Amino acid sequence: MSSPLSELPLLSEPDQIPLHQPNPRDRLWRWGTIVGFFALYLCNCGSFGLWDPWEVHYGEVTRNMFETYDWVNPWWGYKIQIGTEPKGGNWFYSKPIWIFWSEAVFLKIIGLSDWAFRIPIALIGASAVAMTLLTVERIADLRRALVVACVMGLSPFVYMVSRQAQTDMPFVGTMTIAMCFAALALFSRREILSKGAFTRRIALFVGFVALNLIPQWSIVATDLIDANAGASLTGLAKIGAQIRQNGRYHLLVYIPVGLAVLLSVLIPVWRNRANWDAAFQDRTLRRCYWLCFYMMAAQATYAKGLLGFLLPGAILFVWFVVTNQWRAIAKVELVRGLPLFLVTVLPWYVAMFCRHGMAYYNRFFIHDHFNRMGSGVHQIDQGTFEHFIKWLGFGLFPWTVFVPLALVAWVKLRPNSQSPQSDALYPSAFLYRVFVLCWFWVAFALFTASSTKFHHYILPAVPALTVLVGMYLVDLKRQTGSARRLQLLLALGFGAALLINLLDDQQHLRNMFTYKYDRPMPSNLPLNWDDTLSWTSDSKPVLTWRDTEFAKHLGGMSAMLLEQPWLRYTTFIPIVGILAALGLVAAMWRRLQRFGFAAITLSALLLAFWALNYYMPMLSPSWSQRYLFESYYADCTPHPNPEPIEEAYTPLIERMGMTSAMEFFGTKHKRVCKEDIISWLITWRGETFYSNNEIRPINKEAAQFEPYLREFNKGETFYVLMERGRTSGFRTKLNRASTKLAGQKVKGFQEIKSWQVELINNESAFFVVARCKPERKPKVSAHLSR
Repeated sequence: MSSPLSELPLLSEPDQIPLHQPNPRDRLWRWGTIVGFFALYLCNCGSFGLWDPWEVHYGEVTRNMFETYDWVNPWWGYKIQIGTEPKGGNWFYSKPIWIFWSEAVFLKIIGLSDWAFRIPIALIGASAVAMTLLTVERIADLRRALVVACVMGLSPFVYMVSRQAQTDMPFVGTMTIAMCFAALALFSRREILSKGAFTRRIALFVGFVALNLIPQWSIVATDLIDANAGASLTGLAKIGAQIRQNGRYHLLVYIPVGLAVLLSVLIPVWRNRANWDAAFQDRTLRRCYWLCFYMMAAQATYAKGLLGFLLPGAILFVWFVVTNQWRAIAKVELVRGLPLFLVTVLPWYVAMFCRHGMAYYNRFFIHDHFNRMGSGVHQIDQGTFEHFIKWLGFGLFPWTVFVPLALVAWVKLRPNSQSPQSDALYPSAFLYRVFVLCWFWVAFALFTASSTKFHHYILPAVPALTVLVGMYLVDLKRQTGSARRLQLLLALGFGAALLINLLDDQQHLRNMFTYKYDRPMPSNLPLNWDDTLSWTSDSKPVLTWRDTEFAKHLGGMSAMLLEQPWLRYTTFIPIVGILAALGLVAAMWRRLQRFGFAAITLSALLLAFWALNYYMPMLSPSWSQRYLFESYYADCTPHPNPEPIEEAYTPLIERMGMTSAMEFFGTKHKRVCKEDIISWLITWRGETFYSNNEIRPINKEAAQFEPYLREFNKGETFYVLMERGRTSGFRTKLNRASTKLAGQKVKGFQEIKSWQVELINNESAFFVVARCKPERKPKVSAHLSR
């Protein structure tokens, strides 16, 4: 048997490539699994508030984009200066546009709702799992594809980050889909398609190209317009400025290039329509896969920046080096792919350079790329290669127990091995294993070398690792005797150690994707709706969980689950661990191995459902500011929106009269109160998002507090968001500042005797909201004054 290293399908004649002939009865397993993952990821994804600081940070940029109709120039923060402190708002250069556009689309459809921000992230996460399943099936078989999908889709890193409206899953999801397209072009088996089926594939490709190009071209054409561009210039300089500041001129470059690439694929298809033989179909489909790879690499670049194309490029390069498949470079469609990549990725980046110049370059490329890798940005954790090993352990639980075994098994695998059977039947599956191994090690090495190490930064390595584990599990099931038992015993030992670690700290799962790792676990958790909230500071008003805003706004399923004692962390995690352990033990006997692996999969599924619908909602009263602001809106005096704002916040489902859908999603228009709310010496982002950027940020007491009272408040009732335990001190400072302003005869303060500072929300472990109401001095009657 020849080595599979010489049998790369991309370089083979079609009649030498093994056929992919799926059994029609497999459709239920394939599509049922895919639908199941979409249901799991979407279920209740907007039923609890967005978390500080990343979800609300990016969410506010999207909300402002949605309100202002400017989808090109992201803005973050308050636009008015208070006191001598510079205004907090500015153009938002830190992240590219993918997350903002995807969220804005759902804001247009379902309106201002937490669902609109989380749905696109859940969709891209589930899509990455689905694409991986379809890819592995085309390269190996459905059994391996289903196992790989379960390992990937039921790994905490994947499903929990898919429930966070932050940039990591858009990056990893789009990159994973890109790598799947590359794998299909390189390794997939040949299909025999009817003319109708082949036509549908080509139509699907054309639709995919249109979906990647037309929306962003339209946005740049309509939103990059400056009527005053070049007003102070003359001649060619004026013409150049007008071209740069008008997106419609940019399309004069993008459209011809995009059409040329598309026609270079479609014209040969049309000319050979009478001779769509197997060879022509295979070459054309692999070409389409490569072009889809380039477009998805561009989308990954829109999601995270330079890593979107540099990381896939580095992985492919290392794979070429390791396998010595240099001849394949001639087949990767660079001549078509590179122009298509550029017209997909450049429109928004070019628009930002045209509008903002070097300020954008210095912040986005220098600070947020090179400084993060080199000197470190927001560095809150240290470590080398062992740092991410720990978090991969938690992030892949319970599949983690197989990771070291899968890596060792791969080292022992040989290209000409007759085992596993599917590799023997289709030898280039070995090359695919090399491909995903290169993917894992390149990503792991890159982020280990980075100076900035958030725990979730290792996520780009996770899809590759889950593919290796999934394929190993199928091989393991085919082994017999003591070798399999020894591996399962080792897995049992790894699992016991990991379970002890998980039980040691209830925040390990949360710390995989949040920012403030040293925040303590709240002492009050909504584990019983009749429990009383008891705090050591700012203890009044005393509430039960049933009386809280959290209880009023939490989704019904999660509210029901939180009442179940057996779902509490210290009970449920051991249940999951014991179930997985029993599965490992059962798998040691061949007659029971099917039930054993089913038990392990069930434990992973239970953990996923619990984490998404119980664990994350349980932490939300303290990790989301939504419920603080629900109290504010319930207590304040509503202020009507101007007509343009009302129009901006009217979603498609409201225009269609779908009131039940609005109730389900909790859709609301922008809410503004007549009474101000200020943030007192905090910048956690949620206060800006949930106030619709109406909050008055007081970040420097000396420079801003008195100017705020004098110029904005003028002695009227207002609200304050502050850290727990600061209420008494704030009351003292407010009364002192008020007395000082009264002494200066500032209008509105001379009649104030003192201020009542009363908490209206007391359910977060970290923040409170208080109403600040002035007590006026009694008016002296006219005859007494005489």
